[in-house]
Amino acid sequence: MEQRAYFERGLEIIRRLNELTYEAYLIGGVVRDFLLQIPFTDIDIATSATPAQVLEAFPKAQSKATELGCLTLKEDVGIFEITTFRIEEYTKTRKPSQIHYSTKLNDDIPRRDFTINGLAMSASQKIIDFCKGEKDLKKKLIRTINKPKKRFKEDPLRILRAFNLIAHLNFSLEKKTKEAIEAMPEALFEISEYWLSMEMIKIFTSPYGQKALKQMKKLSLIPFLPLYGEGLLIVMRS
Repeated sequence: MEQRAYFERGLEIIRRLNELTYEAYLIGGVVRDFLLQIPFTDIDIATSATPAQVLEAFPKAQSKATELGCLTLKEDVGIFEITTFRIEEYTKTRKPSQIHYSTKLNDDIPRRDFTINGLAMSASQKIIDFCKGEKDLKKKLIRTINKPKKRFKEDPLRILRAFNLIAHLNFSLEKKTKEAIEAMPEALFEISEYWLSMEMIKIFTSPYGQKALKQMKKLSLIPFLPLYGEGLLIVMRS
């Protein structure tokens, strides 16, 4: 994958949506990694266009999770996930009980996990930052958007994603975020084996995986990962 061509095509897609009067932005990891000047692996796009309107603009887009407002556009240069701005409400763990489409980016940002993943970029490459993500990037901090205990209760997978970011970026947990993780390790039992394995593989294979694993041990999370507990201790000793 040629990064520059992939990135430029992402900008072209949001320009096309803009031409059709919809708001659209590159969002999340691609913006974070662009600002850090490190390689990115995927491109997410957030837009005010509904899935039906995205399909009108890009008929080759495929329904990946239409109930979540998400379409996948596969092209030679790479894959683009195009998602409608939305507001989520949780009454149970992991899956939002209600999803409402929105036409405003600042409605969509609060549902995202960490401030450094809440950054957006316009077609002109202007950065939109509603949650001080750029400040945390400079400080190399992983901080939840809004109250950490609430965010981790909504979706405990966010706990492992925090360690995935440590493993990938060599960042540290912000104080309140770390305290929330330490206070609710049992939330990890809510994660399915599939998603647990997906996140752990990312941690194992990232440049600073050992740092992430040591932090997990320090916060006494290992006993709450029964599929991996003893293996993690062996990996950390090697």
